[in-house]
Amino acid sequence: MKFRPKDLISRLTPPVYMARGARSDGLDSRLVSYTDKDSYIAEQYRMLQAYLHALAGSIGGDKSLKSIIITSGLPREGKTITCGNLAITLASSGEKKVVLVDCDLRKPDIHKIFNVSRSPGISDIINGKCSVKDILKAPAFGNLYILPSGSEISNVYELLRCREMQELFDALKPSFDYAIIDTPPVMPVFDSRILAGMCDAVILVARCGATSKKTAKEAFNLLDTTHSKPIGCILTDYQAPLYRYEGYSSYFKAQK
Repeated sequence: MKFRPKDLISRLTPPVYMARGARSDGLDSRLVSYTDKDSYIAEQYRMLQAYLHALAGSIGGDKSLKSIIITSGLPREGKTITCGNLAITLASSGEKKVVLVDCDLRKPDIHKIFNVSRSPGISDIINGKCSVKDILKAPAFGNLYILPSGSEISNVYELLRCREMQELFDALKPSFDYAIIDTPPVMPVFDSRILAGMCDAVILVARCGATSKKTAKEAFNLLDTTHSKPIGCILTDYQAPLYRYEGYSSYFKAQK
């Protein structure tokens, strides 16, 4: 499968590259799906949610897209913030149970932006120090659960390839409607390509004005050649001409 312009499934304008700021509750202020849910930016994540629902229906229902990897070609393209915002959006209705999984075991960031402990987490589960039930006892907030990366390890490649990793993903499916999985960039390391074959779908994130078309194509094709299931690309940091939407600002406000 070649990367084509029509594979672009969403243009997002989240403040991915603004200075990280913690709120009084410890959440990263860039999690606009929670911190600024009435904004134009948050609305773009709801549109992405609608796209995923439509796509799932076209290929056989929600069960066909229960585990979704979000990755990028290179670092600093916005994949982790996209993961967090999408997971919050999917869980916001209260009808869907969502788990956000940090499989970027080399440079984990999910625990930082959600202000939770890094461990225990995935590496501790795989190494037999704890179980999934020990960690996912209660949601972080709303209907969203967080599965962090866990204790720092040196044998990342071997851990990702082990049978227990596939068993971990399989164990999440009966309990959650969606598992949104943050992974390392595709091109610097092989991690995402290992994990992609264990999940239902992969979405590639590219940064507007920074990610070249060549990089996006190469990352997309690398995923495809490892028997993963890339379903499209999200463009982050897209500078939409917001003046065109000034007259529609009231539509972004939640109905009370």
